[in-house]
Amino acid sequence: MWLGESYQALADEPCSRKWWQEAYYYAYALMKFNPTTAYYWQGRALSALGDVTGASSAYRRALSGHLLYPARGEVNQALKQL
Repeated sequence: MWLGESYQALADEPCSRKWWQEAYYYAYALMKFNPTTAYYWQGRALSALGDVTGASSAYRRALSGHLLYPARGEVNQALKQL
């Protein structure tokens, strides 16, 4: 995630996109251990990749799984912006 954000800040879109896709993949791998957190990270990755529908869906699933503070506040804010 942080590499995706860093490359995004540097305006290096291809590298940023690559790392966001990696983050999405690893968030999916986290699903069987902690689905709520996995949905949160998927939402962040999908949002950065421009998939508004997928990000909204992942964020809503994270909230329904009782995502805790501070991520819960971040997700609520992101859903308002999406």
